[in-house]
Amino acid sequence: ETVLELAAFEQRILVTHDVSDFPAILREWAEASRSHSGCLLVCGVRPDEFGVAVARLRGLFGERPRQEDWVDRAVALTRAATG
Repeated sequence: ETVLELAAFEQRILVTHDVSDFPAILREWAEASRSHSGCLLVCGVRPDEFGVAVARLRGLFGERPRQEDWVDRAVALTRAATG
């Protein structure tokens, strides 16, 4: 939760492989009406597959290029494009 707090304070989108903890944290924040600057949960892409993750990040940021588009949004970044 401290990492999400820091990202929110610095108005940064959080990208994490921690899919075991962050869904619950994001749910708690939503229920408490706490705002964050966006969160990307990396699922099914191994940490050593940097190129795959970068390609998917570029695609997602291309779909939503403005910072405002990410406020309070949580997205699962997967190997395949979701369109």
